[in-house]
Amino acid sequence: MLVPTLGKDGNDISFGDMDGDGIDEAVVVYEENKATGKMLKAALFKQDNEEWRIVSEVKGFGYGLEYAGFPDIDQDGRSELVLGWSLGAAGNGLDIYGLSEDKLKLLSKEEYHGKIDLEYPSQGL
Repeated sequence: MLVPTLGKDGNDISFGDMDGDGIDEAVVVYEENKATGKMLKAALFKQDNEEWRIVSEVKGFGYGLEYAGFPDIDQDGRSELVLGWSLGAAGNGLDIYGLSEDKLKLLSKEEYHGKIDLEYPSQGL
């Protein structure tokens, strides 16, 4: 598992309510080692009774994880999943996902340099 370098307390698991049901989903970002090399991935989990299950998974980019969190970017009352990737000399990449029918859907892909504050959407993107 990868721990974000930014975000809340450096936790390796982030929680937020993406589907508006009042129950938080969880995201875990990890590095998968295959014969073809390392690949970064993010898995979204939903709680079903007392068990957590993966509902969607996406590929990551770059060399590491800068940020993983669930701010309400568009201020519609539902959290989006935001993943910030370290791209090395190229800067950073920011992926914003919504949840539709238990699948993560890429809403926006941005590049950024330096640090951004995603806890306050009006100041962020």
